[in-house]
Amino acid sequence: MPTEATRRAFAACLAAAAVVGFAGGAVIGSQGGDAAPDGSSRTGAPDDASTGGEEPPDSGITLAADPTTLPPRGIVTFSGTIAPAEAGIQVKLQHRVGEGEWTDFPNADTPIAPVSRADGTFGGFVSPEQLGPNSYRVVQVDDESRVSNEVEITVAE
Repeated sequence: MPTEATRRAFAACLAAAAVVGFAGGAVIGSQGGDAAPDGSSRTGAPDDASTGGEEPPDSGITLAADPTTLPPRGIVTFSGTIAPAEAGIQVKLQHRVGEGEWTDFPNADTPIAPVSRADGTFGGFVSPEQLGPNSYRVVQVDDESRVSNEVEITVAE
């Protein structure tokens, strides 16, 4: 039977894996190529109706997520576009629960910050743990007035 220390160590490993997984996905996603992880090609902006996103503001940044409902520590794939398309634009992922404050995810010291490809796309992965609705968005790092639409992810047991 696992001890409390073993359970805590396992939980810490899962949290670290989630951060590394998203950051790795962001780095891999920011490398060249137009193929999605499933091998299909990416075209245009994400379809907000099928990905849980709200109508995007006029910032030129869109964000989508799949799936939008999952169990704790499930994997969510984020993808987005920046218009006009430009390589090297860095965005940071932000998170909030309910009507709380937006905070850099996972924290202000080490936000997840993917970089756009030449076609303006970016992406990565995250593993949310907070039960209930979780909202995510991205903000352009060097121009925080450019904010994407919000995407709501529901974490349910």
